[in-house]
Amino acid sequence: MKNLFMLVPAAAAVLGLGACSDSSTETGRADGGLQDRGATDAGDQSDVSDPSDVSYPGDGGQMTEDGGPATGDGGSDIGPEDAGTPDTGADAGTPDVGTDAGIPYFFIAIHNEPFHGMPNQQQQLADSYGILEQMIEAADQRHIKLTLMFSAQWADYIMADAGRQADFAVWKGKGHEVAAHHHGVFHGGWDGYSGYPKDVALAQRACQGKSEGYLGTLADYIGKLKQLNPDIKAGCANDEQDKTEIPDEIVNDTCSGYSNHQAPGTQESDGNAPAKGKNEFVLAGEYKGIKRNWLAHYQAYQKRQDAEAAFSSMAAGHVYGAVFHSSSQNAAEFHPYLEFLHAKDPAGARSRTVSEVVDQQLLPEQTLPAEFINTGFDACERPDGGVPDGGQPPLCTDAGECPPKAVCCPEPLPCAGKCMPDCREPGQPCPPQVPNCDTLTGLCGP
Repeated sequence: MKNLFMLVPAAAAVLGLGACSDSSTETGRADGGLQDRGATDAGDQSDVSDPSDVSYPGDGGQMTEDGGPATGDGGSDIGPEDAGTPDTGADAGTPDVGTDAGIPYFFIAIHNEPFHGMPNQQQQLADSYGILEQMIEAADQRHIKLTLMFSAQWADYIMADAGRQADFAVWKGKGHEVAAHHHGVFHGGWDGYSGYPKDVALAQRACQGKSEGYLGTLADYIGKLKQLNPDIKAGCANDEQDKTEIPDEIVNDTCSGYSNHQAPGTQESDGNAPAKGKNEFVLAGEYKGIKRNWLAHYQAYQKRQDAEAAFSSMAAGHVYGAVFHSSSQNAAEFHPYLEFLHAKDPAGARSRTVSEVVDQQLLPEQTLPAEFINTGFDACERPDGGVPDGGQPPLCTDAGECPPKAVCCPEPLPCAGKCMPDCREPGQPCPPQVPNCDTLTGLCGP
């Protein structure tokens, strides 16, 4: 297997990480360019599985915050008795009374993390479960459907307790879609499952300084999730850089790494580009002889108000996709985002799940050329040419501080304001595209 897309163009070269670092990026055509994507996948450190890593939290690394869940419901006076499920019939696109007829459709995906290899995994799962309960309750009160994307570890956690199974049945009954969330071997926080053979997967993790342990194949992974939804077909399979990580069953995916409002094959990041959530068409392509449909989302917890502005700029016939994690940090942005949507769409008439967007044919289809459907990479090869895990680094604090083993990139460099891996640290050499390590700044350059 070879790397088809070594992407970092000269203008963005300072985003470089050394060979064999945590990675989960979005790749695309060389002339597409990596659009500005600063925040995490940028500023939220909640997804970093190991505080000593400079792994990118976005699109879901591990959540390590121990704070309590965000509890406010944004001030809504809608009670549980008013909760309902939006109409998804043939006339579902007709706005109900009070809905702004000019707004786009929308979907919200919730990523539920694996916490694999963490000593406090069960506590992390329990904490996130409590936060997810509150997020779902708030969405139900506003007639908004969610696409609940679970890692395999969540299937085990839910099935292990009758009370959680009962909760889960209620969630499904409200119309929320049960979907998949996968962290592949190039991700900062692997979930233990892979489309690669065990020896290749473990070699890649060892190359990244990780040792979480191998749990099984993608068939094993999807088998876990079929306990929750035997007909599972949607998810975010961490296939931005590597389609090897997408299970056969997942045909409606939100993590292609490509734009759904620009020319097919144009790469766009979902961390600092709120426009990434704009879906003007469905990207369609074939992988392993199976047709896949790709939508796009923006990590709305990064710059929520910018996400709201992007949503408001869209035509009524299009679809805006947003993603959050079941973490206290994300929940703090999730609740006001729900209020924003509810103010525009009190009846939830424009709310859809990922599969509903595809199945109801709300959007036209554009073909993703075969050359942009990459096929994987050898273990220890940098698939992204140096972009950190998730496609973008975290943002510097207001004081210019960064996590360990990272430095704050200064003006006027393209990476200004972002935490870049310190190339002076052992195990973080510069990639071939930007091979020179500046011993004063710790940044890679041409």
